[in-house]
Amino acid sequence: SCGASVTARQKRKYVTTVTGLELFGVKLADAAKQFKKSFSCGASVVKTPSNKEQIEIQGEFQEQLLEMWEKKFKEIPKSAVFVMDDKTKVPAFD
Repeated sequence: SCGASVTARQKRKYVTTVTGLELFGVKLADAAKQFKKSFSCGASVVKTPSNKEQIEIQGEFQEQLLEMWEKKFKEIPKSAVFVMDDKTKVPAFD
C-alpha cells in the first residue's frame, strides 16, 4: 500500500512523507520531481532506517497530494492509498 503522513519538524515547519509508490512501478525520483514542480517546494528521495526509500516533501501537502494522486498516479488503486491520522492508518479515499 501507499501512504502519506505529515510530521512537525520544528515550530511551524512540516514534512510530508510519501511511501510505497515504488510498489506500483512509480520511479521515486520522477515522482519527487513532480511534487517539487506542483507544490513549489523541496522534495527528495531519502533512505529510511530500515533501508527502504521514501519521498520527503518540505511542507504540509497531504490534501494537495491526494488530489494530485487521483490525476497523476492512476496506476495505483484508490483502495491501496492510506494516510496517517494520529499514528493510525486510515484509507485516503472512501
